[in-house]
Amino acid sequence: VTFENDTLTAGEATIRITNTEVITGEYDYCPYLLVFSYDFTNNSEELLVPEDIWDEYFSLTQETDTTVDQLQNIGTLPRDSKYSEPESLRFTDIKAGATVQVVKTYAIEELSYPVALTISDNYGENVLGTKVINLQ
Repeated sequence: VTFENDTLTAGEATIRITNTEVITGEYDYCPYLLVFSYDFTNNSEELLVPEDIWDEYFSLTQETDTTVDQLQNIGTLPRDSKYSEPESLRFTDIKAGATVQVVKTYAIEELSYPVALTISDNYGENVLGTKVINLQ
């Protein structure tokens, strides 16, 4: 498993992050959303669900003056947004050899602190790298 140039290469799949964007959320509990757009390629012979593979290799934290918060994927994208179709593929079985465009969203409350996307294998056992994302 490797992570280079915004691309995770694992035996079963490849995830290439193509964009990150902060958008306004629709609800008070979620004032902002950090949206990761990515290409998901199923390299296996089995059906794979992009959300399962993302969660196996990626986690997101935000360090403030007093805390380190593990950010959760609880953000709800605005209806009829440009992300509607890619978001719908997050939980869809993707065929062997297929590549689809997918989005992953995280709820963000504070934009003044950067977030850290940590890439690891075995659900955090071995850290492969960290990508810092400034939100402003």
